Amino acid sequence: MNKRNLGIALSLSTLLLTACGDKPANENSASADSNNKAVSGSQTTSPNAKNTELTIKSYYTDDEILELVERDSNITFKSEKDKYLAALNTLKQSDQSADFALWRDVEFSITKFENGQLTIDLRMGEDFAGLGAPGEQLAIQSLQKTLFQFNEVTSISLLKEGKAVETLLGHVDLQQPIMRK
Repeated sequence: MNKRNLGIALSLSTLLLTACGDKPANENSASADSNNKAVSGSQTTSPNAKNTELTIKSYYTDDEILELVERDSNITFKSEKDKYLAALNTLKQSDQSADFALWRDVEFSITKFENGQLTIDLRMGEDFAGLGAPGEQLAIQSLQKTLFQFNEVTSISLLKEGKAVETLLGHVDLQQPIMRK
């Protein structure tokens, strides 16, 4: 029995060492935000278009909606506008079953990015409306932390179905635009 276990351990070790050598050749790091949260990435090229891949931080909440949980997420995009939309879409679903995705029932669209201000239009489903005051506060924080990790984003303006709003659900007042602290 010991020889069998030794053989399995050696096989797994060989597999692990082989997999570790499979790193992309052109990895590079992007800039970090004011909270020292790094956004790292690598460039990959396809025959038709140039895609950029980044590893970013995405924010969810625990299943009791008490605190934010930070997770690494990978995004792929072709343009800057696509980068922000890809980052926002990571907030809709987590790979971890213990996480609660606050933005799961929201459709995002980027209306413009100008002079550091990102304008986002939100279309909210019924599930989002049931978050209550703590959920609304955490949702806004998760959006801020996700987008402000990009140094070029200095403020966020939120629209709800194309119209400026003072609150998303009526519990938390929004200071529009939301400024980086």
